[in-house]
Amino acid sequence: MNPAGAGGNFVFDELRLATTWAEAVTYTIAAPSAPTGLAATAGGNSVSLSWNAAAGSPASYNVKRSTTSGSGYVTVSSPGAVTGTNFTDAVAGGTTYYYVVSAVNAGGESANSSEVSAAPTLVAPAAPTGL
Repeated sequence: MNPAGAGGNFVFDELRLATTWAEAVTYTIAAPSAPTGLAATAGGNSVSLSWNAAAGSPASYNVKRSTTSGSGYVTVSSPGAVTGTNFTDAVAGGTTYYYVVSAVNAGGESANSSEVSAAPTLVAPAAPTGL
């Protein structure tokens, strides 16, 4: 049995405690689906990402970055910190970065989204003050 849209599984069984019988019900939560529609916008020393919410009630998202297309992704978001569908990554400009996003809930982590890339511009740091 599966409640509409819950994405999990019920398991029914009987439980006997001394001379009393009762129904024991467990519920397993399925991992969410992969996010879709990932888009990247390059800025000055930053990349802004947005995506469509994943199905399966994700609690948070993992944002992953690499400098190599298709592999070497490292999670750059703090665990559980990204609960919405956007993220801004502060990076050094002048390099092309590749991103994927996965959704997380109590049932586990989804597959990665499709990859996007962005090449932010290099912006000089602000001049020091208070000398």
